[in-house]
Amino acid sequence: MKKSLVAIAAALAGISMTACNAGQPSAPKAGAANQERTVQKMASHENTAQSTAFVAKDKAVRKMALGTGDLNFTFDTEDNETVRALAGRFPLKLKMSDLNGNEKYAYLPEPLPAKPESVGRIRAGDVMLFGDNCLVVFYKDFETSFRYTRIGHIENGVLLVEALGTGDVEVTLGR
Repeated sequence: MKKSLVAIAAALAGISMTACNAGQPSAPKAGAANQERTVQKMASHENTAQSTAFVAKDKAVRKMALGTGDLNFTFDTEDNETVRALAGRFPLKLKMSDLNGNEKYAYLPEPLPAKPESVGRIRAGDVMLFGDNCLVVFYKDFETSFRYTRIGHIENGVLLVEALGTGDVEVTLGR
C-alpha cells in the first residue's frame, strides 16, 4: 500500500511539473494538532487500503489514499472515468519530483482517459492529471492557465508541504 501511494503521489507531481511555471504564493503551515487529525499513521498497508475507500455498485471510487513513508492522507475523489481507470491500477508506487516549489509530479507508465478543463485556481491538496499520464499533487495555492483533469482533493492540503518535503519523494497511491 505504501508503495502504491508513493507511486501515485509521484505521478501527481509529474503532471504539475509540465503545467505550472508561474510564481505561486506559499501556503500557510498548519499546526501539529491539525496535522495529527489529518494525517494518520499507516498501521497496515492492507488494512488502510481496505478502510480508506470503497467501490459502490455504480463502480464509483469515493476515496483514495496517498502515503509517504508512514504518513497516509485519505481524500475524496471526483466521479469520472480517469479516477476509475487510476483505481484499477492500484496499488501504485511512484517517485514524485518537485516543481516550482508548489507541486509534486510523476509520469504514469500508461496513459489514463482524460478530459482536461481550465481550472483557474489550484488549491493546496488538489490531485490532478496533466495531459493523460502526468499525476500531480499540489501543496500550495496559485493561479494557473493550464488545463487539468480533476482526480480529487486532500483536505488540509497545506500539510502536504511537510509530508512531501523538498526534492523527490516516493509515494504510494491506493484505496
